[in-house]
Amino acid sequence: MRRLRFIFTLLCLLLAACAAPPADIPATTRTEVPSASLTPKNTSTSPRPTLTPETLTPATPTITPLPTIPTVTPTFDVRTIVTATPAPKAECPVENPNIHPDLLLDEMTACENAEINSNGNPLACTNREMGNQIFNYLNKGAPISSIISQLKADGQKENITFFYKDLNDDLIPDFVFKDPHNPYGGFYFYTCNNSTYKVQTLWDGDPYAAWIEIAPMKDLNRNGISEIVVTAIDVLLVLEWNGDIFEEILRIDGDGSSKFTIKNIDKDDMQEIILYRGDPYWGIMSAEFPWRNYVSTYKWDGISYARVSQIFDAPVYRFQAIQDGDRYLLQGDYQKAMELYQDTIFSNKLDWWSPEKRNYEFAIYNAPIDEKSKSTPFPTPETDLTEYPRLAAYAYYRMVILHTFLGETDAAQVKYATLQEKFPVGSPGHPYVEMATDFWNAYQSSGRMYDACAAAIAYADAHPEILVPLGSDYHGWQSHIYTPADVCPFR
Repeated sequence: MRRLRFIFTLLCLLLAACAAPPADIPATTRTEVPSASLTPKNTSTSPRPTLTPETLTPATPTITPLPTIPTVTPTFDVRTIVTATPAPKAECPVENPNIHPDLLLDEMTACENAEINSNGNPLACTNREMGNQIFNYLNKGAPISSIISQLKADGQKENITFFYKDLNDDLIPDFVFKDPHNPYGGFYFYTCNNSTYKVQTLWDGDPYAAWIEIAPMKDLNRNGISEIVVTAIDVLLVLEWNGDIFEEILRIDGDGSSKFTIKNIDKDDMQEIILYRGDPYWGIMSAEFPWRNYVSTYKWDGISYARVSQIFDAPVYRFQAIQDGDRYLLQGDYQKAMELYQDTIFSNKLDWWSPEKRNYEFAIYNAPIDEKSKSTPFPTPETDLTEYPRLAAYAYYRMVILHTFLGETDAAQVKYATLQEKFPVGSPGHPYVEMATDFWNAYQSSGRMYDACAAAIAYADAHPEILVPLGSDYHGWQSHIYTPADVCPFR
């Protein structure tokens, strides 16, 4: 929770106011094309024009259509799920109708109104011990109905600030309560057994407490136990009863407002959690910029929920297309990955990025409305002419290794030849040609993707500067920070 201190201060102020078969192609050096039948390298000594999407026309032949692999596939046999034994019926304290609990809600409301009318501090009226007082009342035998009637009279609504339903499948309703008068008050879970109540708290005293929402769910993972989904600002939790407490089986921390849906998307009778991330609650900070909304899908793998896909809004910048392509490749959607690599090379709609561009764009984003209306509110940074050839060369390299992995040798040859032709020695994109050549030579020698990837990774490890344009700290918090292992995942 990166902004706890900020949230705490703000809240107080507000409230106080597979290997492919080897191809029969000879190994090459880094300055040769793989076959004499391919387009030769331009050896002219005249000045070379700056590479742009317009100067790189799509190469032939047309890419062979690739099989689309589903984004989410069953990860284990649902028939192996062990269904939990139903909990025995719980025993709660015998209720005594002669006990009349008083939560002092009327007095608290009157105090708050008086403080507000006198420009005072309504927090002074907060009863921060109410959760514990309810716990003591219940163990003395106070009727839950009496407590619920006081909450309703105070304007609190069931399924928002309190719940009275069986949440742990022990055939007895559980009581869950959150005091809306206390901005730091979390949820209190009251469960009973052996004729006594015990209490479990969630985020009590935390600055996020004011935004906690819980939603009881039916059995999502088919183990016979119901779950509870909890959201608070940019955190999502899934809780499940373990026989003693509600245990956390999934925690998703991240920036951006959260909405979620539960549904089965792969026809295996298991429910997936689909999380929609919007803009950050407190505005986009410099470290987060540039920001894109996204959707993540989490699937039960037999032990816990794991993220199986992450789909961002359409890329705005060229580096985002690269990262999306690499992400789709890891998810098994090779056709989508190939399309994004092509967009990186040929799209005129993708913008460039640099540390200076980031500072410029963030300044505009944060500028007052009247400043944004001006044509040039801030000095425009000079275009980074090295980013495009680097990213385009990397996109060609990724298509070379993907075609090779899929056994599409002819297409891999064409992409490799084009890569060498368009990015000769001296071009900012030439290091990616060298990495592709190390990959290509190792593959021709061994016929194994593992060995070819090892060669490419070794090159990236020896030349870490080639990773910086792909994704580093100036690309924002959402950016993947590239490591040598990322350049060739087919191992």
